[in-house]
Amino acid sequence: MLDFERHFAASQSGFYDGLRQNYPNLTPADLRLCSLLKMNMNSKEISILLGITVRSVEVSRYRLRKKMELEPDENLTKVIMRY
Repeated sequence: MLDFERHFAASQSGFYDGLRQNYPNLTPADLRLCSLLKMNMNSKEISILLGITVRSVEVSRYRLRKKMELEPDENLTKVIMRY
């Protein structure tokens, strides 16, 4: 997964920096999820790529929303797409 992250960071300059600046408490796993969401992947696609269950992805998305302090009506993917 490190090669992917390196290539993603190179092609999306400033993406990780912007997220870290606004949300300094994000973990590397959170940033990985953000990058997959930035590529407009759904939970099922992410689960297949990471080798985890769809439910695990949904829990990760929920925790990410909490860390980012998003309102219930805010769309996580749309927020991430701004970066």
